[in-house]
Amino acid sequence: MRRPLILVGSALLAVVSEAAVVQGTVAIPEGFEAEIDTTPSMWLIENGLVPIAPPLEDPRTRMVVVLEGGEAAAAAGPSATVTLRDMRLDPRVLPVTVGTAVDFKNEDRSVHALYSPGDSRFAAQPQAPGGLRTHRFDRAGAYEIRCKEVPHVRGVVLVLAGGLFALPQSGGGFRLENVPAGTYTLRVWYAGDFIHTQAVEVGAGDAPSAQIDVTLAARKAAKTP
Repeated sequence: MRRPLILVGSALLAVVSEAAVVQGTVAIPEGFEAEIDTTPSMWLIENGLVPIAPPLEDPRTRMVVVLEGGEAAAAAGPSATVTLRDMRLDPRVLPVTVGTAVDFKNEDRSVHALYSPGDSRFAAQPQAPGGLRTHRFDRAGAYEIRCKEVPHVRGVVLVLAGGLFALPQSGGGFRLENVPAGTYTLRVWYAGDFIHTQAVEVGAGDAPSAQIDVTLAARKAAKTP
């Protein structure tokens, strides 16, 4: 038997089973303006340099949905990976918990020198094609990742103190598994800020999952960090 979602004030409450799957969709309303990267991109080819426009992306793929509170405190993952490929970081936004070691793999044919302005321990170092660099993020926060060699290479490692989190797919769908019963705050991070907050109650019951629809408010265009 599925239990319905109920609206209490301005907070959407979902009642689901213990160790439930919480899934939903992040909706972008008319008037929402995505992060705009105005930095010219360059691709290296045998005959020289050809300027290209930044590829069109669904901005929701650069958001992070976080459940805070309840029993969602998460231990640091053993490792995570960011790949340098086609002069870009993949993924461009990587959520991890405090203490996670992140591997930066260079699969491009050129040298990169990654650094983070927010972490003095992560200074620029030449990284040859095929090279691997590992950095452990020991403090919570959003750490911008840049490259001294290729200025338009940018990304973010979002280090969370705890909680459960997911990256939405193109179209806004997200999924959080093994969510214990409890009271949570659902937050959506994007372009340097948490831009949405709502309350979610995960309670005992016999429903295996619940659908949570998140609707973001219209916002002004955000500059690339």
